[in-house]
Amino acid sequence: MLRGDAGALDTAEPSNKVRDDRLPGDAPVTRWHRCAVPPPNLAILHGEGLAMLGGLEALEAACAHGPMQACAEAAIRAGDVSGDGLLSVAEVARMVRGFAWVVAASQEGTAGSLGLVGGAGALGGLAAARVLVESLDYDGDGRLSARELAQDRASLSTGGDPAGRPLALERVADAVGILRALVEGLMASGSAD
Repeated sequence: MLRGDAGALDTAEPSNKVRDDRLPGDAPVTRWHRCAVPPPNLAILHGEGLAMLGGLEALEAACAHGPMQACAEAAIRAGDVSGDGLLSVAEVARMVRGFAWVVAASQEGTAGSLGLVGGAGALGGLAAARVLVESLDYDGDGRLSARELAQDRASLSTGGDPAGRPLALERVADAVGILRALVEGLMASGSAD
């Protein structure tokens, strides 16, 4: 049973033998209050990372045992902020910054180091996103579809289970290390010109 008002939501699980006019009966009522909104400075520093952390379980569940198309669709759902079913360069960059935050947080990063990851990830994430979109955008519209992401890709096996066991963060750390090397290489070649 649910009962809401402006300040909270009440829930109870009465016996199925209690008459409607006597609800909730003697069942205990739990009152749920909305969490306080985080201060803007914390939301700016950690919002993308927390959003990506929330999406990792769904990505693992879709990518661990399903076909590549299901994995690609899960990636689109995790990153599609605009709701158009496609990933733009900005949305891919947001995902890269979020993954970088997750890796830094998993390595017991401090608030300061997480902030640095966010700042450094802004440029690196954008560069990596542009390279990724340009290399996978087969129809040339500047955005990635699930079909483009799954094109010519083999299924991934992460060792998770279909119920959605959390992603092994060591694999994410390895991927971010490769991405970091790529970005550093791009920046080094750009400064040599």
